[in-house]
Amino acid sequence: MPKKWRCTKTERMCRKSDGVPSRRGYTGCVELKRILSKAGVVMIVCVAVDDKNGMMFNKRRQSQDRNLREHLIKECGGSALWMNEYSAKQFGEEIAPNVIVGNDFLSKAGEEEYCFVENLPLTEVEAKINKLIIFKWNRVYPADTYFDISLEGWKMTETEEFVGSSHELITKEVWMRE
Repeated sequence: MPKKWRCTKTERMCRKSDGVPSRRGYTGCVELKRILSKAGVVMIVCVAVDDKNGMMFNKRRQSQDRNLREHLIKECGGSALWMNEYSAKQFGEEIAPNVIVGNDFLSKAGEEEYCFVENLPLTEVEAKINKLIIFKWNRVYPADTYFDISLEGWKMTETEEFVGSSHELITKEVWMRE
């Protein structure tokens, strides 16, 4: 008979009934599954887009910026920042201790944890997103992969502009589900 899982809310993990912790995310925890299905929200997604919502061209990111990476790390505070191996490469030596790298990160990210997404569709996980942070390059790049979430049903709650290392101006928009 399989072991039962119980929620240990303070550890942000699930435990088998024998007390062995597991980083299963919240999908294995019956109590949190119930809570999250009621709320329908889990994670915070961060993306960088051009003026036409483009994200990539020919399987490469449109651009990158050192100041944007620093801003993203600061935004997360001590919370986990999930990303895939492709995105982690741009952080190089700058990678912070709270960064968790895994190619299946969108299914593992927990409640109120951040996910930096550059090269994946988001419509499949949209129901699990409660906050979007959109960094805008304020220019148009060639693109063949686009940010695929309609902002209908979302409300912009904050906007901020900052100077990038390779961009004159980067705009940060924070969107919350209405």
